[in-house]
Amino acid sequence: MFKKMIFAALLLALSAVMSVNSVAVAAIEPAEEVPLVMSRSQSRSASSAKLVGDTTYFHIRSFSDENGAVEVSWDQNTSTARVVCVGLEIEATVGQPYIIANERVIYSGRNNFTENGKLYVPARSICRAFGFNIVWNAEERTVYVNNYGTPIESGDQFYNTNDLYWLSRIISCEAGGTEPLIGQIAVGNVVLNRVKDPSSPNTVYDVIFDNRYGVQFTPAYTPNIYKEPFEISVIAAKICLEGFSVSEDALFFYSPRYVYAAWIEENREYLFTIGGHKFFS
Repeated sequence: MFKKMIFAALLLALSAVMSVNSVAVAAIEPAEEVPLVMSRSQSRSASSAKLVGDTTYFHIRSFSDENGAVEVSWDQNTSTARVVCVGLEIEATVGQPYIIANERVIYSGRNNFTENGKLYVPARSICRAFGFNIVWNAEERTVYVNNYGTPIESGDQFYNTNDLYWLSRIISCEAGGTEPLIGQIAVGNVVLNRVKDPSSPNTVYDVIFDNRYGVQFTPAYTPNIYKEPFEISVIAAKICLEGFSVSEDALFFYSPRYVYAAWIEENREYLFTIGGHKFFS
């Protein structure tokens, strides 16, 4: 049953990943307008929230303006909003299941969408970026935000530079050109799960280059490992380093399109398939 629940969650996450193009992405489900109350004013915000399924969204411009935005701009070519505040820069792209804040990637698995020309982002994601606490009162059907806080720590301070360097490159080599974002995250999870596993080395670099029982990651022993990674693979690596995990059990994966990994199939428990990769515990 647990494995079935994981697989169902994966299907949901996969359905949320949408390519970005010039066409606006609307909410997948009907949006209900709900009140937003911020603690500084103790009154309803001028900008209401949107409840889509089980996720609350905020209009990024209105919410940012009410919380000290110095600049809010829109890039028509990339369908990306950019918010500049004191100590905080946010980027949010239509159709993506994450926002970028101070070069950190905050992943929600819920797509940013537009409605009537306005970009909406998951409320918990943007509140985390601002350092605010958020509470959903189901009885009142109202969102409460304690908008006192410190912006999220910057990526160059939060991420281990060495870990980000190697994790993004192995993800790029193994999955960057062909796999969906959630599949790239799963590849990164395998590396980090091995770091935690007592039978594997305890650093990202050593896991990637581990060859005690044979080469574990083939690209590590090719020139490709030193190539600049795909941008989406860097994003996937950051999501992994933020602590998001598709599976904490996955320790192995391979692509049946290119090889049949008999040892894995015969000795490890199958978990799920994402894109072209099969994952095992």
